[in-house]
This record gives sequence, structure tokens and C-alpha cells, in this order.
Amino acid sequence: MERTLKSERVAFLDGLRGLAALQVVFLHYVSAFLPVLAMAGIGPADLLASHGWQAAIARSPTVFLINGYSAVYIFFLLSGYVLRRAFARIDGFASGLWRRLVRLGLPASAAVLFAGALLSLDDQAHLHAAALSGSTHWLGILLATPPAAGPVLRDAVLNSVLTGYAGANGFPFLRHLIPMPDLLHAFDPPTWTLNVELSGSVLCLGLSYVERRRRALLP
Repeated sequence: MERTLKSERVAFLDGLRGLAALQVVFLHYVSAFLPVLAMAGIGPADLLASHGWQAAIARSPTVFLINGYSAVYIFFLLSGYVLRRAFARIDGFASGLWRRLVRLGLPASAAVLFAGALLSLDDQAHLHAAALSGSTHWLGILLATPPAAGPVLRDAVLNSVLTGYAGANGFPFLRHLIPMPDLLHAFDPPTWTLNVELSGSVLCLGLSYVERRRRALLP
């Protein structure tokens, strides 16, 4: 019975993560191609008033589907819960940190390299799309660095997970020690969340290690 309850709970969390992932995808889509709708709740009221059907969606409950901002917080909370349980089964701090670095770093590096390869084919495509959709304040200002090999590799190996970006990282003290590019220069901007994930992983791993030591010392 206990095993069944645990399985159902994990399945429920997987479903919640899937919904949150869709919210993030939808937010990025409307930010790029329906920028007025993306400003629902944060833009001026007269802006929505001049766009009928987008305003109707923005004022309806369905706007929840593009609320990727809250979805990111849901991801962080779920990660903390899941990692705390997973790290309780890991013996050493170093081994746990290494596993987490590999799990986050490999997909992030692959995504950045793939993005860099696509940009090398046409590094102006997003600017043309922004001009057509009107997303000049989001899509039109991202991907500000030309896709040369050096910047792409640095972004893939260093910035995407380890150091993060200025104003968007989980280790804010590092900005006083090493230079960090702005998120506008990222080749795959959504990877900024992985550095925050890493900082949360370090915290959860440390708490698990302290808890195991406490149990070992107590009679």
C-alpha cells in the first residue's frame, strides 16, 4: 500500500511538471509571436484595449496557460522536494554534486551547442521574426552575440549551468569574482534556470549531508 501511494504521488508530480512545462512553452511562443498577449497583467491597459481577441484571452481564465512565470517557481519547488528525497540516498557530498552537475550540464551544453549551430545558419532570423510579430522588446533583443565558436563554447560549458548570467543566477556573489554576460547574450536564454537549479541542488545536498551526520552522531 505504501509503495502504491508513493507511485501515485510521483505520477501526480510528473503531471504537474508537464503542465508547468507547457505553460513555459506557451509563454515563450506568445512572447515571440503574440507580444501583446504576453504582456497580460504586466502591460498597460490601453495596450490590450487596442487588440480585441488578445485582450479577450488576457482577461479570461485561459491566460493561466501562458503564465510561465509561476510555472518556473513550481519547477523550483518540485525540484527541491524531489532532490531532497533523492539526496537522502547518496552517501557523499562530492559524489552527489558530481551527479547533479552531469545531469544538468550535459543537456544544457547540448542545447546551447545546437542553438549556436542554428544561429550560425542565419543569425538574423529572430530579428526578422521580431519585426514581423512586433516582439522588438523580447525576441528582438535576445541572442545579441554573434554565434562564433568561442562564445558558444563558453556559454555551453560555463555560463549555462556553472556561473549563470548577470542578474539571473543562483550564486550572486560570483558576479564580484568572475565576469558574467547579460542574459541577452545567451545562445539559449531559458538555460538561466539551470544555474538556479544548481544552487538549489547544493543547498539540498548540504542539508541532506548534515541530516545524515546528525543521525550518525546521535545514539
